[in-house]
Amino acid sequence: MAKRSNAAVFIADYPKLQEAPFPAAPVAALAAWDHLIASGWAAHQIVIAGDSAGGNLVFGLLATVLARGERPAGVLALSPWTDLTLSGETITTSAKKDPLIPVSRMQEAVDLYMDGGDPAQPLASPLFASYPNPPPILIQVGSDEVLLSDSERIALATGATLDIWPDCPHVWQLFDGRLPEANAAMRKAAAFIHSSFESAKR
Repeated sequence: MAKRSNAAVFIADYPKLQEAPFPAAPVAALAAWDHLIASGWAAHQIVIAGDSAGGNLVFGLLATVLARGERPAGVLALSPWTDLTLSGETITTSAKKDPLIPVSRMQEAVDLYMDGGDPAQPLASPLFASYPNPPPILIQVGSDEVLLSDSERIALATGATLDIWPDCPHVWQLFDGRLPEANAAMRKAAAFIHSSFESAKR
């Protein structure tokens, strides 16, 4: 993504599920944002991006900074997991079609991550957060993913552009350079990053 977008990239080292339960990861994501701001970057000079569980952190961070009156240039989310209550329809309807996410283990992951906390709270399930005056947002997701409903509903909540790709697995963009669909998706994502920065300048 850095090569395709020709942008400086800051990768936040947040604690994973195995290292610390909620809210350690979203707290670390906000600390990373605050570090960038303190280092001289303006909010409109930052596009925040993440995939899968990282997409969850992206939208949680977005809701937090928007509430503080800070508006990033844009948001890029690849197959984001936005609802830890697991209420999305496609978690059931696509369970046998999604080759990468084992639906039978999703509740276990939620329980470990939340450590007794309520998965419906907005910071954990950003689908239920508020997004006042959101920036441009692009969401890419595969048509057969169990997280398709998460993407569809967060797109409605935020006014995002929802880009659904047929027959593509969860976060297929990882195969950039090896899979034509990944190459095309990453080109589209990079173009979105450029357009977000250009719009933020106006």
